[in-house]
Amino acid sequence: MSLYEEIDYKKLEELETKHNWIAEPIYKAPTYVKNMPFYDWIENINNVQDFKDAGCQLYYHSDTLEGIELWASMIHSWIGISTYPKFNLKGEIIKDIKC
Repeated sequence: MSLYEEIDYKKLEELETKHNWIAEPIYKAPTYVKNMPFYDWIENINNVQDFKDAGCQLYYHSDTLEGIELWASMIHSWIGISTYPKFNLKGEIIKDIKC
């Protein structure tokens, strides 16, 4: 008995096709995000102290429940998704909720 299973490329391709609706925007997101003014500003920082105010804001946003929803909303807006998908335990979409 082997701990590893041989890759079934046909099955892998079927999974990629089935879940492309969510994977493709995730793969494209860094390209869009890198072109945002915030990242231009970060790229031009010469002193770590210049990032202090933004870092504090990011920390406090991520320290709340509503932080997760905020980040999800921002990412959705960056990549043009206008729905919040819900998934079953198999990872399949079950319902779209309009923003």
